[in-house]
Amino acid sequence: MEPNDNKYTPPVARVADPEPEMLTERPRQISTAVWLLWISFAIGSLNRDLIYPLIIGTHSLSLIATVIGSSITILVTIWISRKLLLGRNWMRITLLIAFAVGLLLMPFNMKMLFHGSTELLIVYVVQGVIQAISLWLLFTKPGSDWFRKKSS
Repeated sequence: MEPNDNKYTPPVARVADPEPEMLTERPRQISTAVWLLWISFAIGSLNRDLIYPLIIGTHSLSLIATVIGSSITILVTIWISRKLLLGRNWMRITLLIAFAVGLLLMPFNMKMLFHGSTELLIVYVVQGVIQAISLWLLFTKPGSDWFRKKSS
């Protein structure tokens, strides 16, 4: 008598191991977006500490003020990067809101910030384009799916 012929044998359920989740690993575009944000923040720091004072003709900030400003920028950038790399959706949304507010305020700040300097305007536009590309990477697939998986 074969084991399958015994009517008293309990039923057998053929269950396969569950498939590993498709997006457990961070997509490459999330890392790329974070690197782009680092580049954008570096450009902003250089612009604030070096380029802007030279073009406008003001004296550069003191070494202490430059070190403090750069240190704060680096710490905030590390914090933002870490939250994004951990898949915190709220940080992604916070960046989008900050970018949108910056776009809304841009026309009001243009004259005050640039004093007619084409160089500063170009740096500002390049920085904005880098930030926009970074946000696009964070909000398109597979990045957007990865953030959804992390928040659920």
